[in-house]
Amino acid sequence: MWTKIADFFKGTFVEMRRVSWTGRKELVATTGAVLVLTLIVTLFVFGIDKLFQFLLQLLLGLAG
Repeated sequence: MWTKIADFFKGTFVEMRRVSWTGRKELVATTGAVLVLTLIVTLFVFGIDKLFQFLLQLLLGLAG
């Protein structure tokens, strides 16, 4: 069992050496893109939520 675990970690380390890591410039660019897209989706969901909230209040006669 211990040899299987050791082989697993050896194989993992070998594969990690083969990984192509991104550079700092690409990392910053993709992180920025993720943050902007997250903000856009958040605002969209917030808007849909407020629209449904207004329509439900209107439907129930609670709109003031």
